[in-house]
Amino acid sequence: MNGIDHLMSVVPDLAAAADAARRIGFTVTDRGVHSGRGTSNHLIVLPDCYWELLAVDEPTPFNGRVREALSHPGLFGCALATRDIARDRERTLAAGIPTDAPVAFVRPVDIDGSVREAGFRTAQLRPHEPFDGYFFFCEHRTPELVWRSEWMRHPNGALRIHGVDVAAGAPATAGALLGRLFGAPFTATGDEGRIELGAIRLGIERDDDNSSDRAPRFTTLRIAVADLDRAAAMIEAAGFRPERRGQTIVLRVEAFGDTMLAFEAAPKSLD
Repeated sequence: MNGIDHLMSVVPDLAAAADAARRIGFTVTDRGVHSGRGTSNHLIVLPDCYWELLAVDEPTPFNGRVREALSHPGLFGCALATRDIARDRERTLAAGIPTDAPVAFVRPVDIDGSVREAGFRTAQLRPHEPFDGYFFFCEHRTPELVWRSEWMRHPNGALRIHGVDVAAGAPATAGALLGRLFGAPFTATGDEGRIELGAIRLGIERDDDNSSDRAPRFTTLRIAVADLDRAAAMIEAAGFRPERRGQTIVLRVEAFGDTMLAFEAAPKSLD
């Protein structure tokens, strides 16, 4: 089974997205540039899985899918965690999922005034089944330059990403696809289902507002926080108006595109 390494939102205005993330209480990394790929990013780093805000700086052969996603900005990319990209690529190929050869690249990172190079190897998965999203393996060559303790302390009390919601006209079909991608079982319950990927749950639900011909898509990023009231107060003080649904705060921010954020009280074991 492969877990989720990180999730990626494609945004039209990177500076505006980073500003919005800071205003609602996230610690946001400095802008990073992907050398030779024509893209740049900011990260919201959480244990085990981070959230990437990604923008296109110039068209290149490497960012065609990202440019396509700008027609409907929001949560679009899902990186599968791997420590051995060649081995995991063989798994997906054996499962009948076309997977590109790995590509290496670097991104400069400023650590205490010293510029270092964070290294990655990625390989795109190209399933035959439709899905409005971009799946790829991500192997970190320098994880210590990404999961920095100072970047994982968030004023809004965010502790981890613990869920991603998917809307699909045919949840069972979408669940079967995602199960094949991650190498994990899909559990169906009526018109919805789930896939457990360690601490993160992929929830698949019926897309009632659209026909079953529409491709499945990511809709909601779920974040566990230490204190829900504190998170709500910070979000409201920044001028946003979240909706309270029991023990969940739901928020849509224009700068992040068509993606809902759901803040939920974390289990006591995570406080």
